[in-house]
Amino acid sequence: MWSRFSTTSIVHGPYSDQSVRVSQLRYSAEAANFGLDLSQWPALHRVLSTEISAANKFSMMSWLSAIAASDEAEMKLLQILALFFTANELRDVQLPSIQSCHPPEGYEVTSTLLKNTVRSSLVPLVCSPEWLLPQRDGESWRSYENRRNCQYHNNQNSAVRNLVAHLGSQWPTETPSVGQTSSDYVKVEDVEFAAIEQFKAYFDNLRFFQYLQRMETTLSRFSHDRLTFCQPAQVALTPLSRARPFVSAQDLFASPPPTLPESPRPLEFVSSSDVYKQPTVHLEGLINALKGTASHSRYEVSYIEDLHTSMRSLQEQDGARYSDLRNNYPIDDLRQHLDCLQRYCRESEDCLQRHVASAAGVAKRGIVESGHGPRLSPLLFLQQLSSGAWASLSPGWRSCVARYGLALIIENFVMWWVI
Repeated sequence: MWSRFSTTSIVHGPYSDQSVRVSQLRYSAEAANFGLDLSQWPALHRVLSTEISAANKFSMMSWLSAIAASDEAEMKLLQILALFFTANELRDVQLPSIQSCHPPEGYEVTSTLLKNTVRSSLVPLVCSPEWLLPQRDGESWRSYENRRNCQYHNNQNSAVRNLVAHLGSQWPTETPSVGQTSSDYVKVEDVEFAAIEQFKAYFDNLRFFQYLQRMETTLSRFSHDRLTFCQPAQVALTPLSRARPFVSAQDLFASPPPTLPESPRPLEFVSSSDVYKQPTVHLEGLINALKGTASHSRYEVSYIEDLHTSMRSLQEQDGARYSDLRNNYPIDDLRQHLDCLQRYCRESEDCLQRHVASAAGVAKRGIVESGHGPRLSPLLFLQQLSSGAWASLSPGWRSCVARYGLALIIENFVMWWVI
């Protein structure tokens, strides 16, 4: 596990100010997008091992599920987190007593690190005993400088080696000490101060490393069985259709039109164009009276003009010839004709519904069979008479829809006279 955490720049301690809280362990988009935050591992160990997390089991499981959904989810680490929640053996693992640590730096203080630390506090030549080294008789200045520098560096290297060895012998410890060591070539107090900071950082890393070792030792005692996965048989998928995933009115009327039953023989009517002449005389008088009392309101003038247009239409229409229908035919003949009309409308409606249902089942197989097809009703066919739907109908369908609508109109007209 250390190799996995050695890439984590910082790991917070279980009780640090940056540690995670129980209330934060719940399902969130952040957990699903970014996965597990390894910097909170000791804190997660502490939180998941408490009784408070046991009381929030649903939130814990939702949080783990969100992390597992991440593209970079590491299932082995998630299994260990789940064991923190369930296994008493892992709850007893001692947590590291650190505020934070930096695993990439390692967990051992090396001689190279100590040597660099000591050399950062060297005493310069002018402050060393060699600065006062006397020049020999007959010795040139150049030879004197070479001798003095060589003696200075030799004594300095010896002091560095001794101090590095003294500090290195104290590892592992959190607070090293130089003791009674003194030197004319190294600032011992500065070295001790720098070494204490370094030892503290590396000792925290060592504590975290030992914590991971204890956890691995505990995990090694668990028995586990390798999971076997049952690979389902592969099913050849049908390519997705780019057509609409629903049945529209265009689908219903896209097939060739059906053949409707033969319509009943129509009644013969006797024309009588003078029937409405007398009622329109009274209507014309009413309109003239309104014109005389109307104000200058454009609304009233427009309303009277509409009445006048309606009166002229009533006088000119041929529909008045049906007014004497009951006088020309016995009531029994009208009822018999009404029965024929009703039977024709029912047969036409059944024919249309069966045809469009069959067409919809072929166009969208599975939708109609599952009960999610369109609702077929007389209103559906009458709606095709509107200008928007009429333009998309074929000539054959236009004839069928118009015949059906006309049959309903005649049926209601005859029914009005029979009743």
